[in-house]
This record gives sequence, structure tokens and C-alpha cells, in this order.
Amino acid sequence: MKKEKKINQAEHILNTAYKCLSTKGHAKISLRNIANEAGVALSQLHYYFGSKNALYSQLITKSIGTYIDDFTEKLSTNTEGINSIDQLVRFIENAVFNDEAMVRVFYDVTNLALWSEEFRGLMNKMLDEISDIIEEKIINNNTLVPPLVNENPKAIARLLVSVLLGSTIQFIFSPSSRDEISESNKLLPSLLLG
Repeated sequence: MKKEKKINQAEHILNTAYKCLSTKGHAKISLRNIANEAGVALSQLHYYFGSKNALYSQLITKSIGTYIDDFTEKLSTNTEGINSIDQLVRFIENAVFNDEAMVRVFYDVTNLALWSEEFRGLMNKMLDEISDIIEEKIINNNTLVPPLVNENPKAIARLLVSVLLGSTIQFIFSPSSRDEISESNKLLPSLLLG
């Protein structure tokens, strides 16, 4: 029972930290802010996580795991009868257009990764996993346009990740361009599959 309470308390703190990070950003929150929002003593955060970086590391690891699981599931089951690149675009657009908190946390953590080897490693691991999934579920299971047929599948997967991350940045800076971004993303299947 005590271990279950410990897990629930740690989970509650992680959820609160995610909320704080998504609404205020890393630079504007402290462990004290997170503790106050979670309704726990500051010492609880130190007990469960040790430091702000350790808390963020667990938060990032949890968020990445959830995102990767959802991503893999979506690309593994085609219930919509569309090609896998369209599935990928729809998944990314749904996440970007409908989960502003996730996008804010992703880019705040990306900023942290510029200055922290630990966070950089976590972000690289996530991008590697996403590229590997795209390579396995999309690139290796489709006939690509002739110029791409002999290209390295991993490089094509990385290109797709880069294009979709670029679309995400455009949406963050100009939410009113959502339709244009969506239109440009819809070009991906024809550019890759012909």
C-alpha cells in the first residue's frame, strides 16, 4: 500500500510538472512552484526526484514513451484505408494542432537539450526511435518514387522527421497558417510515393 501511494504521489508530481512546464515554460518555474501546484512539500520533490533536472528527465522519458507508443500503434494499424505516409501526417498534425501542451513541452525540452548533454541524449533517443519507426512502418513497406528507390531508408525517414518538425515550428509561430501547413504536408505522399 505504501509503495502504491509513493508511485501515485510521484506520478501526481510528474503530471503537475508537465502542466507547469506546458503553461509557464522551464525558465519561469521552480521546484517550489511545482510543489505548490501539486499541493506537496518541496521536500517531497527532492525525495522522489532529487533535483529539477532529474524531475524533468523522468518527465521527458515518460512523455516520450507515451508518444512513441501512440505513434507506433497508429502506424501499425491502418483503420482509415489510407497510405502510411498520410497516416503519419494525420498523426503528427493531430498532435500538433490539438495538443498545444505537448508541443510547448517538446520545444521547451528541445531548448534545454541545446545546453544539457542529458536532455540532448533523451531528445536524440526520441528522434532515433521515431526515425526507426518511420523507416520500418513506412519506408520499407512502400514503393518510393524512382529517384528515392536506391537511397538510404534511414536518410529518407530522417528527412520526413525534419519536414514534419519544420511544419510544427511554422504552426507554433503562425497558428493561422494551419490550412497552408496541412496542404504542404499532404504533398509528402506524392513526393515520396509518386
